[in-house]
Parts: sequence; C-alpha cells; structure tokens
Amino acid sequence: MNNRLLAKVQKYLSDTLEVSDKWSFKDFLKKSNDFFVRWQWSQTLTIVQKRVVRLSRSATIANVKVVRLSRSSTIANVQIANVQIIFLGYLLFFLFLFCTFPCLAQKSKKTLQPAPTTQAAKKQTKKAEIVAIPLVDYNQNKIQFVGQLAHFKQVIKALQKKKRRTVTILHLGDSHIQSDFFSGKLRSELQHHYGNAGRGLVFPYKEAGSSQPENYFFSATGGWEGKSSVKRNLFSRWGISGYTLRTTNSQATLQFKVLPRHPLQITQLKLLFPTQDSTQFEVKLQANQKTIKPKKKEKTYLIYQFKKPQQEFAFSFAQKKDQQTNFVLQGLIIENNQQGIVYHSAGVNGATIETFLRCADFQQQVADLQPDLIIISLGTNDALVPNFQPDLFKVNCKLLIQQLRIAAPAASLLFTSPSVSWNLDKKPNKNLTILAETLQAVAANSKASFWDFYGLSGKTANAAQWQAAYLLKNDYIHLTSKGYKLQADLLYAALQKVIEK
Repeated sequence: MNNRLLAKVQKYLSDTLEVSDKWSFKDFLKKSNDFFVRWQWSQTLTIVQKRVVRLSRSATIANVKVVRLSRSSTIANVQIANVQIIFLGYLLFFLFLFCTFPCLAQKSKKTLQPAPTTQAAKKQTKKAEIVAIPLVDYNQNKIQFVGQLAHFKQVIKALQKKKRRTVTILHLGDSHIQSDFFSGKLRSELQHHYGNAGRGLVFPYKEAGSSQPENYFFSATGGWEGKSSVKRNLFSRWGISGYTLRTTNSQATLQFKVLPRHPLQITQLKLLFPTQDSTQFEVKLQANQKTIKPKKKEKTYLIYQFKKPQQEFAFSFAQKKDQQTNFVLQGLIIENNQQGIVYHSAGVNGATIETFLRCADFQQQVADLQPDLIIISLGTNDALVPNFQPDLFKVNCKLLIQQLRIAAPAASLLFTSPSVSWNLDKKPNKNLTILAETLQAVAANSKASFWDFYGLSGKTANAAQWQAAYLLKNDYIHLTSKGYKLQADLLYAALQKVIEK
C-alpha cells in the first residue's frame, strides 16, 4: 500500500473512531482493535469500501478486504482487488473469441450443407455420397433380370398411391444380415422413403449365445438354451429366424426393450412358437403392468395388440397341464399398424443355403408373412470351404427357391452375391467368383433377379484395397459399418432405378 493511500485510510479511521491527537500510536492501535471486535466485519468492510471507491477513477474497484490488525505495528492491511487484472482477463477472453470465431465459421461453411428440400435434391445428395468411394464400379450398379421384380414394383406403386397399406420384405442371410448393419441401413432408407410399418422379425440372439443387433434388447431369467440351425449335430423346432430359445422352467421370464437411440413404436406383436404343440407352456404377456390377452391364434404364432404404442414388455409362463413341459421361442415380429414397409431380416451367423432347409417351420412362417419381396444374401460361408461344389450349391438354391415359391407364390425373388472377401487363411478366395456366376445362372433359370455386389466391389482382387479403406474388417470376410452402409446405399439406389423406371 502506498503512503498516500495509507494516510487517507488512517484519516478515515481517525474520523470514524474519534481518535484524539494526544493518543499514542499504541493507544490508537488498541482502540482500533477494540472497535473491530465490537462491530461486525461486514459493516466495517462496507464502510471502508464506500470511502475507498472514491479514490478510483473507474468507480468499479471490485473488493476491499481488511486482512488483519497486526499486533506488532500494523494498524490495518487493506487489500484492494486490481480492476486492471479483471479487465485484462475479459480482454483476453474476447480476443480469443475474436480470433477463433472466423475459423469456426469458415470450417462450418465447408462441412455443413443444407438439407435437401426436394426429391431431386435428395437423389443428388445420395449419389454424391456414394460416388465419394472410388472402389466400386458404379456403372454396373444395376439389378439383372428386372422383369422378375414386377410384383414388387407394382405393390410399391400401390403403396405410394395409398391403395395398399403395407409392403412386406423378407431378407434372408448369414452374419452379414444378423448383425443388421446392411439390412438395417436398407430398411431405414426404404422406410424413410415409403413409410415405416414396423421393424419386423426380432430374436434374443444374445440369450441364445450369439451376437445381438443394436436397436433392441432382450433379457431373460429362469434358464434358457439357445440352438442355431447352422450346427448340424443339433436339432430343434426352428422357424424363419433359424434360431430357437428353449426353457423347461415354467417360472422363466423373457423381457423385451427398445433401446433409446433406436425408438420403435409397437402396436402389434406376433409371438412365434409351435402353437399346435401341446407340450408348450401357457404364455402370459404383460405391458405397463397390465396383462395382454392374445387377439388371435395361428399355426405358428399368437397375435397381440396394444391400445397404446409400447417400447417394452415381458413374457412369463405357466404349467397348467402335466404334458406342458417346455416353451420353444422361434422369434417375435413387431409392427406399428402404420402405412409403409415392414422389413424382416432373418440372418444366422455361419449360415449357408442349406441352413434354412433344416428349419421345419420355415416354409409355414414365410407363408404367414406373405412377403412381396424376398432378398437372399447367402453364399459367403458356402464359398469358404476348400472343396466348394458348385453343382451341390445350385441344387440347394433350387430347393430353397421351391420352398419360397410354395409359401409366397406372388413374391419377387432377388439374389445378391457376397461382398469381396478372402478365405480363413486371409488369402484370395477364388471360390467366390464361381459362386457369383452360379447365383447368376440360378436366378436366370428360376425367374428371379440378381444383384452382383461381388462384381461391383471389384471381386477378390480388391479385398486388400477395401480393407485399407476401412470398408472391410481385419478378418477379410465381414465389412465394417461403413462398408455395410455403402452396400445398402448401392442396393437402395439399384432398387430405386427399377421402381422409378
């Protein structure tokens, strides 16, 4: 504290405390100390602050604090917060904003693009997004034998004119489909364009010991056993999902919940299980703490309807007869009774064409779904075996087509060839070229359409480039999420060409 300021403070204290000139410095200190003991600190600080503020030209001195009264020789120590420091802090802050804001604005101009407002603009945006990846022959992105998609094109046109309420798509496949990256993206694109009538088939894969898609969650209690139709040493009453989840405990429970980041509105539920089998437990469905009774019973499923859209529900079971010894779940179908597309994805990790031929209730459940378009994305695992037999593969394809034709005679069939991949030793898989040619021949001879994604992606020789571009995982078999997104975008664009032609 400078002498000038100290003198003013001393004068103020003398006036306030009525200090006599005859008092010694020691007396003055004693009287001052007595004063601060008698009066509250807050009142003294307020008085001091009012007097000291007059000394500053800015009239904004932030704080005046009396630190202590020294017993030795210090009357008072008043610490004044320096306004210049506060001002300097604000100045630096505004300088920082001034310097960084133009950079952020310039960057946002480059990265942020306005949303397309017309259908033409949306198509341009989609095309630009796809063309950004140079590893695809985009001129070949077309569906072969398009005449076989006539039924699908017809029902889509009817849906657009609101002459039809729903269009049903069934997508069969292996792990590429079970993960729901490829099929999920394609579902999203189609439902965004034509309306969302439901998520379709779901299954508690995790509870069955397999991988679970991201947009829903199952939990179970009481002991369950999962079985996959891929494992040839196992047997179960498989249906369209290719999996079963079985319990022999009548006290078991099964809960379903939609994950928050993937909201699904559910107004209708189909529970797939052998309803005609007398050994099955009685089923009880609860939602919002209310018991929901089935509205209808079919050969392979029960139908439940909710008065209000639901995002979670739970099943419990009861043994009311001696012969009721177990419950075998084959899947669930969730719908919302809205106009649009219902997209079922039925993928089984490790599946081959033969996998679905082992499912006893497969044909009946396909008939119950009555799909308008059936997409078949199989072949990766068929081609992984060293002794791949094209003739046997062709026979299995025809058997699958036969079942599908019986179950859904009006449905359009679309085969897709696998993505670029290598074998398990991370060496080029030459079988894929033969398999893609076989699929093309089968489609041509079976009144089905064909989409050659294997050819689009550059065939086996391009696998290393796809992996380097983060489109193919390190196993050289599965695509990354970015790769599956590209695959879905390409198939969506190819289907749109057919529909809009």
